[in-house]
Amino acid sequence: MDFSTTLLYLFRMIGALLLIVWLAHYLLKKLNRSMRQPGKLIHVLERQPINKTASLNIVAVGSHYYLMSFSEKGIECIKEYTKEEADELRLQIIQLKEQEETDKKITHKEGLSTENWQAALKQAIQKKHDGNKK
Repeated sequence: MDFSTTLLYLFRMIGALLLIVWLAHYLLKKLNRSMRQPGKLIHVLERQPINKTASLNIVAVGSHYYLMSFSEKGIECIKEYTKEEADELRLQIIQLKEQEETDKKITHKEGLSTENWQAALKQAIQKKHDGNKK
């Protein structure tokens, strides 16, 4: 085997390796995208981490709402909400999302970071509170 043949085999192996790596990357990306598509019936509305491996979740399944615990030990349904509680929960979630959107718009408009926005809000509340004392 001469040098040019060896070099040709080396380039072919590197090319084949790059093709395999690219193909694996492409397929995993495609698979991940299909796994993340939201369901039409089941939605996790709110997630509150408790520690590294556990969280509390509000889950909507159709028109029913559940408070669930997710951990390494398993998944547990803590509470099923009544229709009245579910309606109140829906209203609270809508209000929270609207408030978050308003905060984002104000923060973006004023050019403030979240921390600076919160500090400015606290100062405004304190000034209002101090003004009411007089």
